[in-house]
Parts: sequence; structure tokens; C-alpha cells
Amino acid sequence: MKIVTLNTWGTEGPYEKRWRLLLEELTRLNPEVICFQEAFDPELVEQIQKTLGFPNTLISLRSGLAIVTKFELSSEKTLAFETQSPTEPYVREAILAVLNTGKNEFVAANTHLAWKSEDAPVRLGQVKELMEAVKEGKQDVILAGDFNDTPESPALHELKRAGFRDVYDLCHPAGSEVTWDNRNPFIQTHSVKFPDRRIDFLFLSEALAKKSKPKKCEIVFNHANHESIYPSDHYGVMVEI
Repeated sequence: MKIVTLNTWGTEGPYEKRWRLLLEELTRLNPEVICFQEAFDPELVEQIQKTLGFPNTLISLRSGLAIVTKFELSSEKTLAFETQSPTEPYVREAILAVLNTGKNEFVAANTHLAWKSEDAPVRLGQVKELMEAVKEGKQDVILAGDFNDTPESPALHELKRAGFRDVYDLCHPAGSEVTWDNRNPFIQTHSVKFPDRRIDFLFLSEALAKKSKPKKCEIVFNHANHESIYPSDHYGVMVEI
């Protein structure tokens, strides 16, 4: 099974060309579960469903979160974080879906945390709320999203302390790839500058990481086409378990 996550950058930049490239890459990668952030236009989700033939979707247009999958959704939930940044004009959320593969069930959770540098305490609070939400069930958990924080941050340290495993780290202990890359020209359009860093993640709950033994994890959507267009301002992450 392949799971992929990507912050799609909404309808910014040359989005129609970006989406075509995104659809081409998704067709090539052939994942069974797709987690998107900044998916504010339902047309993108509909195009992906049509292209890949995926019948099931959980989407929150308010926070731009979407899960698109070929698996049955046994249940679904939208979690509006109580911890919110006082400087952001919108609500941060997580969406959680129990997916049934026909052989077993697991929780797919997708989120997009507060982005500003000074919001580290906010991201920590949001992570704590998310962990409480996924602990309510007994299923294995795959946690995806744009965490707007690095592997060494307090928020991600809290996740790891609770047993969640960063799949990229599992597969690349000495890895140094990034998902926020200043070589991507779309990043140069942003008013706030950040260094190159890895801020997009796929985590497995401890039990799932032990029994699934991830086959590979790679950074994806990180190449431009012949017009120097990337699918997004972020790169994505894909794991095969």
C-alpha cells in the first residue's frame, strides 16, 4: 500500500499547469491513499477521483484538508483545534478517516499546523490535541500533513515521544532531503523567507511501524517539468508499506 501527502498550494501560481503535472505524477506513483493540504478548490479533488478512479473522499474546504482513497471509509471526523494562533485568520483542523482495506482497518489522519515561526507553542498544542483524537480508537494510525516544523521541533518531538515514527527517518537514518526547498521558484514569491527544511511528514503509530516494516519512503513532486513548473511550492512524501 502506498500513501502520499502534499501541500498543494491551493490555486496559487499557474495552478492549472501545476495540477496537470500533479495528476501526471499521481498516475505514475499510483498511491492508494492521498492526503492533501491547501486543497481549497473541490475541482482538484474531483479531477483526481476521476483520473485515478477513487470513489471515496473526506474533505474540509474550511481548512483545505482532503483524503482521497480507493478504500472504504468506515467512519470520519473533523477536529477543529482548540489551540489556534491568534495571528491567523482561519481555523486549523485535522481530518480523520477510518479506512477499511478489506483485510484490516486503520486511521488516516491529515493535518496542517500553524505556520509562523513564533507559533511553535501553538503547533505543540495542536499536536497534543491530535494525539488525543487518534488515541480514542484502537486502530493503527497513519498521520500525514504539513506540520510547518522541523524534525527537531518540540511538536514533532512530542509525537515521537508518544511512539509515532517518522517514516522518512526509518528509511533514511542519515537522510538530508527537504520538502521546503528554496530552489523551487514558487517559494521565491512568498514574503516570509525560511531556510531549506523538511516540514511535510508521514508518521506511523508504533504498532503499525513494527508490523508493517516500510518498504520505502521518498520525497516526491520534487521535479519541474520542461517549463520549469513544479506541482507545488512544497514537495510531498510517499511511503510504501
